[in-house]
Amino acid sequence: MRKVSNSKVKGLYIRGRTYYARLTVPKDLKSTLGYEFVQSLSTSDLNEAESRAVLLLRDWRITIENARGTISPDQKALRWKAELNKIKPPTENGRGGFDYDPLEDVYHEQLEKIEESSGLEQAQRFNKIAKGQLLPTKEYVDIFLATRTVKPRTLQQEGFRLGLMVDKFPTLPIRKSDVNKWWIELTQTHISKTGKPYSQETANFILIISGTFYQFLIDQGHLDEDSNNPFHNVSKYNGGGKQKQKAVMRLPWSTKEIELLVKATCEKGDTDLLRFVLIVAHTGARINEIAMLKIKDIHFETDPPYFSITDSKTRAGIRDVPIHPYLNELFYSMTKESTNEYLFPNLTFTSNGERASAVGKRFGNLKSKLGFGPKKVFHSFRHTVTTALLQAGTDLNIAQDIVGHEKGNITADTYNAVGSSMQQRFNAITNALSYDFHKSTGLTLLASCEKQ
Repeated sequence: MRKVSNSKVKGLYIRGRTYYARLTVPKDLKSTLGYEFVQSLSTSDLNEAESRAVLLLRDWRITIENARGTISPDQKALRWKAELNKIKPPTENGRGGFDYDPLEDVYHEQLEKIEESSGLEQAQRFNKIAKGQLLPTKEYVDIFLATRTVKPRTLQQEGFRLGLMVDKFPTLPIRKSDVNKWWIELTQTHISKTGKPYSQETANFILIISGTFYQFLIDQGHLDEDSNNPFHNVSKYNGGGKQKQKAVMRLPWSTKEIELLVKATCEKGDTDLLRFVLIVAHTGARINEIAMLKIKDIHFETDPPYFSITDSKTRAGIRDVPIHPYLNELFYSMTKESTNEYLFPNLTFTSNGERASAVGKRFGNLKSKLGFGPKKVFHSFRHTVTTALLQAGTDLNIAQDIVGHEKGNITADTYNAVGSSMQQRFNAITNALSYDFHKSTGLTLLASCEKQ
């Protein structure tokens, strides 16, 4: 196993073609934790390995800190809470348990030390936490987030929004009136990263995740199970007057506009972006769905050929999509030329676990230079393909199977879970999608752009 010298992540190693994370345990803890932490990252892709290693190394360092006893006063109070809860009081008939436990003496000595070193107020806070009268909000956020199964980007957003809650409510429980006031603060006086208060939509998301977190604490017994969740049915005062209109719905690209985008991308010489545009214009897939495609997801052994989307934001997004005849040579070439397991080998992971961020920014800059406003974005390709399919007379269920939309009815979702056949989907896209650049193949177009 040798260290990876071309990585910014310290602790990244490689054995064969597989990357590993490795961290040496400090000498004073080797007898407790062992000589080192080491674990396979189960990937041969450097960018993905770095993304996974950062999280693993962080967890190992936390384990080392905990082993050294570097805990906060609130964490220490919670440990005392667990110990004090073990003391069994006498039953109603006076049998069992104890009226007094020696542990109480040790605990009171602890309180006296805190008062001497940090003052009466800190000692009172410590006592309330240990006796279960106060709950330090911050100490439970990571525990809650560890139970979440959402996408990395969503998890990061939830962590940030819960950080706002922690700053506002460092201890729990709280009252509904406290949350009502916080709503007004968020939407009228709070200064966000933009220098302005949060929109009502964003403030609502903050309250939703805060309410989910609060309910988690109730359900897990950290807060009184008979208490009400103050984040439910909040009075969302809007201040009156004319309210800001909701965002305008995204518009689909027209056939001529897509042809213009393809031409402009070709002239720019951005071949990766051109590949993206060509693929989404014939599939309606989401940008990150395409970015996450792996070589093993492309199937040429079948007739018609197709690719499998295994990483999507919704359940319906997990699907098989036929490869339009225009893209056959392009897909085949990309699978043979890839230098790693991905169809787009040159993309890098963001901290949110996404690979399409840079491509999205380049597309945004390109379409803005062409004069297109905020109503038309990369996601508009989904609207384009869906619209083209329906206008061509495609059955709604087949169109939904291609673009990965929820069907929303019991018959389609339950009794026809397999959905339409690949031949039906293939026939639909070949019938509905036609562009002027189809005079040559996608691979030929790409080759001509590379020569410019």
